[in-house]
Amino acid sequence: HAFWLLSGALPGQLPPWLRPLAAAGGGRAWDLGTGRGDDAAFYAALNYSVLAVDAWPGQHIQRLERNWQRQRSAGSRGPPRLQVLPRVLAAEAGQADVEFFVCGHDVTRSTTDSTLGKNPKWCEDAAAVKLPSVTCGELVDRFGMPTHVKIDVEGADQACLESLLWDRHGKLRPSLPKSLSVEAAAGHAGHHDVGATLTLLETLERAGYR
Repeated sequence: HAFWLLSGALPGQLPPWLRPLAAAGGGRAWDLGTGRGDDAAFYAALNYSVLAVDAWPGQHIQRLERNWQRQRSAGSRGPPRLQVLPRVLAAEAGQADVEFFVCGHDVTRSTTDSTLGKNPKWCEDAAAVKLPSVTCGELVDRFGMPTHVKIDVEGADQACLESLLWDRHGKLRPSLPKSLSVEAAAGHAGHHDVGATLTLLETLERAGYR
């Protein structure tokens, strides 16, 4: 995503699988697991109003938010508002603070998964901290359902996807995102995650995505 944004590519120059997302610009996009902010900036450049949720927002995404806020305050007709929400995306609702492993040398490897967080092969300089949390379902209750959602939350992708698409009573929500992007687990933390990837695909299919 960052390549196409920084290259100044027009929608017609985007890869085929990104063109429908560009054509639908003007809606609301959630970047869940924002990391360095490349995807959030990409969605905003496509005229989406962006909610960027990350447990440990990096300086880059915070700088992006300040820039857009200044543009809006000045009455600019530039890209819509970008909001950063500093929260851990948790698997279960009702949790106040949860343990989060911050990876010092690579923020994209920060995780709530203690198996990964305590594994030096995953991150050799991880530090455990307690941070406020939210579930994807609670985000829907608070902000309403967006047009597009990107999910990349190490160790909590499946729980996020389920609470996003089904309510607390197990009923499929009447309104769903038009498009979804979920990180494939295969090859990410080891071959044992192939099963987790298949579960993600099955969950999407069960909700009617093809």
